[in-house]
Amino acid sequence: MVLGVLDLIPKETNKWYVVIKVEREIVKKIEISSRTQETYKFNFSNNVVEVEVKDGAVRMKEMNKIICPDSICSEAGWIKEYYEADVCMPNKIIVSFERIS
Repeated sequence: MVLGVLDLIPKETNKWYVVIKVEREIVKKIEISSRTQETYKFNFSNNVVEVEVKDGAVRMKEMNKIICPDSICSEAGWIKEYYEADVCMPNKIIVSFERIS
């Protein structure tokens, strides 16, 4: 009887989005898994930024030195934990994770 009741309780899923924000506005949500492989390009202020998703991780690719002179965001490398984020301060870009509800 107890086993039958436990089967009715939904199991927690570990599904996540990569959320890309520019100036606090969400520009893209990408559902990720260990098989997701995508490079997303978006334009802002006449510039292009590339965010790569691969094997459940995400990174911001290197930007033009004119718009991001220190490249700290791209040098941060791959992030893969829900509590990590990649931030480009000069361009107000945030790449982070959000649980799918």
